[in-house]
This record gives sequence, C-alpha cells and structure tokens, in this order.
Amino acid sequence: MGYTWVGKVFVTTVATLALFSSVQALPADSTQQPSKNSASTGGKYKFTTYISAFEQVDKGETNDEAEIHICEDGQFIGTTMYNSAFLDKLKQFGSGRTEDGTWYNVVESASDEHPNGCYARVDFASGDSGNSLTVYTSAAINGLELGTLVEIEELKGKKMNAEQSHNGCVMVTGNYVDEGSVNLWVYSAAQQKEYFSELPSTVTVKQDTGCEIENYYYSIDPSKTIGKR
Repeated sequence: MGYTWVGKVFVTTVATLALFSSVQALPADSTQQPSKNSASTGGKYKFTTYISAFEQVDKGETNDEAEIHICEDGQFIGTTMYNSAFLDKLKQFGSGRTEDGTWYNVVESASDEHPNGCYARVDFASGDSGNSLTVYTSAAINGLELGTLVEIEELKGKKMNAEQSHNGCVMVTGNYVDEGSVNLWVYSAAQQKEYFSELPSTVTVKQDTGCEIENYYYSIDPSKTIGKR
C-alpha cells in the first residue's frame, strides 16, 4: 500500500451545538491517478458503508494495551500504547480516534517491521490523497479519479437530521474498493445504523450532474446520533 503523509487540514465545528460538527469539503490531490476500468462509466453499483474506529466505544471491557507504530514523512519515528481492542478496530477500518482525541490514519500496511501497520497522527480521518474525509459525502469508488463528484440517486432526499436531507452528492476520496462498488464513509457505527441501514444494496451512480457537496451536521460522539426528526 502506498504511503502518503497527511498535512494540516481545516475542520470547522458548530460551537452552538454541543454534539454537532460540520467539516469543510476539501479538494482531492489531483497528482494521484487511480486505475481505470469499466466501473468509470457509472451506472449501477454495489453500495456499502464504512466507519472509523473510536477508542471510546471500541475498547470493550479489556484493559490490555498494544503498540501503535507511528510513521511521519515516510519514516518510522516510534511507538505509543493504546487499548488492544481499539487497535484491532483501527487495523480493520484504517483510521480511528483515541480517547485523548488523537486521530490516526494507516499509511503502511502490516509487515514484519510493523505487525499492526504504521499510522500517521492526523487532524481527521483521511482519504487516499491525504485530505480530510467529510462525513456522509466521502466515498471510495474504483476507477474514478480522486476528487470526482458523483450523485447517488438513492441518497437524494435521505433525512439526515431535523434540518437537512442528503442531496445525493459525494466525492471520490479513495479507490481501494472492489470494482463496481461504492463505499461511503459514515463516521461511526451508531450513525451507520441510524441513517444507512435501510438503503438498498445496489444504487445508481450518476456522473456530470453538476452536484455540489453539502456539509451535514453529525454527532461528534461516536456512540450517539442527532436523530432525523
């Protein structure tokens, strides 16, 4: 898996809402070119969602700790200790937040040197280009260039909270997914269940619609949602 160092990104918060946060959509790095295949023509896609790990909810009942290897600018710089159950989830999902608020993103896959992979300290969960993901609007699609905007028909009108419905527009922020699949980042398991469990397994993806990314309110507490009513 290629290495990309993640630089500083800007994350905005809604200060008047204790559990709400919105993140500003950032352009993808156009220097990274994805593979091209038949999936780039659009049409019907298998729909899945993915999340990040959160020590707050993923540590379970164990107090066991394990090493997280830290890499910076392509170099291994040391280790730190965190809950082992959280590390298992971090390996599974590729990004995660510790209880002290530190975000980690995988930059090197597991190897003899780094049995659990190597991770960069970042400001927020990040995509293939190194830019920050945006909640409910960042998606991995194989065969489409990073930064491409597409519209998922079945997301349009989906109630996200009392004030907002999804407009269907998402940005391609990753390519490491099966051909013919779209994998949408939805932050946490609680929000995955609340908003996306009833969506169909196959969706219609449209390109060149002129859609625009919206920022959606969400609970920064991974164990909660802000509801739909």
